[in-house]
Amino acid sequence: MRTFFLEGRFGMFPTALFGFLALAAALMCALRPDERRLGVARHLAALTVLAGLLGTMLGVGGTLRYVGQAPPDHQIEMAALGCAQSLNPLVLGVVLAIVSGVLSVIGALRRRPAEG
Repeated sequence: MRTFFLEGRFGMFPTALFGFLALAAALMCALRPDERRLGVARHLAALTVLAGLLGTMLGVGGTLRYVGQAPPDHQIEMAALGCAQSLNPLVLGVVLAIVSGVLSVIGALRRRPAEG
């Protein structure tokens, strides 16, 4: 897990920050359902995914910028490894957003009990 985080480079930090805030807000929503908490959790989950997407775009851009400086026989390998590592912030963001979403759904269901 540590390697996964370190390979994602700088983009992991804002993604993790927004993701853990989203988890906290969603947990609060699940424990004490409230429309305001639900909205905050949804917005933080969206910010988490957007931060992961930004980290991915910056990583791919950085990788492609330096591929030309590698020896020609290693350029494709370098581009593939760099792009694979650049996806780590997006993966983290999506995982945290999914967990936040599940907690938010629990809160929404607890707030609106089923009729019948």
